[in-house]
Amino acid sequence: MKSEEFYKNILQVHSYLRWILLITLIWLIIDALKGYFTNKTFENKNDKLNLVVFIAAHLQFLVGLILYFISPSVKLWLMSISKVMKNPEQRFYVVEHGLAMVIAIALITIGRIVMKKAPSDKAKFARLAVYNTLALLIILWMIPWSRGLF
Repeated sequence: MKSEEFYKNILQVHSYLRWILLITLIWLIIDALKGYFTNKTFENKNDKLNLVVFIAAHLQFLVGLILYFISPSVKLWLMSISKVMKNPEQRFYVVEHGLAMVIAIALITIGRIVMKKAPSDKAKFARLAVYNTLALLIILWMIPWSRGLF
């Protein structure tokens, strides 16, 4: 398989995984808000949904990392940093998108950690809602929508 074909295949996987992450993340946020506002008991199923989001986010990160290192934009960046930084589209893919997504994944991870340490069920739901909503906003902001939906 040629490197260009491999790049396109990995990009396709990354695009499909984004939908899995977005759907499960939105589901988690709705579940957390519902739990918070209705004073539900935090159950195993709530934790499992959070775990699914956590795994999806980290899997998406790993695929993105592979994509990053085989990307033509990164190869160009290694040859000429100033050229890439002057080009808004290349700068987006080489610097901004990756950095923002690392922050979003960190928020999802921190949200899981602080949820586990929360003193009450209401606090667990609140922490999940806050951290994951912030992550979702960053993800939605930095998805390259111009590439198409898949």
